Amino acid sequence: MDKLYKILFLLLSPFLKIYFYLRCFYGKDRFGSVGNHFGRATASRPQGKLMWVHAASVGESTAALTFINHVKKKIQT
Repeated sequence: MDKLYKILFLLLSPFLKIYFYLRCFYGKDRFGSVGNHFGRATASRPQGKLMWVHAASVGESTAALTFINHVKKKIQT
């Protein structure tokens, strides 16, 4: 199934780029952020240890903040 997704992405990525650039022309996106849709970060990675936390809803965000604060306290002690 993984190979199917990779093949579909390779076939559709030129059309997706066109779609995202068209969104820029209509003011729904910024030209500088088109690469973000394809996994290219615009900001450089900060020095030191890094932890990524993903949250897709308000409840998950609240839980993530609690988790982050807990981890920060553990690291500081």
